[in-house]
Amino acid sequence: PNGTAVNPSTGDCGCDASCLTCSTYAVCTACMNTSLWVLNGNCVANCTSATYANAGKCVPCSDGCISCTINTCT
Repeated sequence: PNGTAVNPSTGDCGCDASCLTCSTYAVCTACMNTSLWVLNGNCVANCTSATYANAGKCVPCSDGCISCTINTCT
C-alpha cells in the first residue's frame, strides 16, 4: 500500500516499527510516535542544530544559519 515498502528480509509490505509511513522499509517519512520528528529518514526526539521542527519533520535551515525557526535565522 501507499506509504509502505517491501521488507527486504521477509518480502512483506510495511515499514520499520518506528515509522508510520516510509519511502523504503527503514526510511521513515512520518513517525509512529507523533512526539518524534523525521530527520534523514529516522525518527528522533529532537532536531539537530541547523534544522527546525515543522509538520513532523526536521527541516534544514537556510544557508548560513547556525540555528533557525520557520521565521528566523541566527
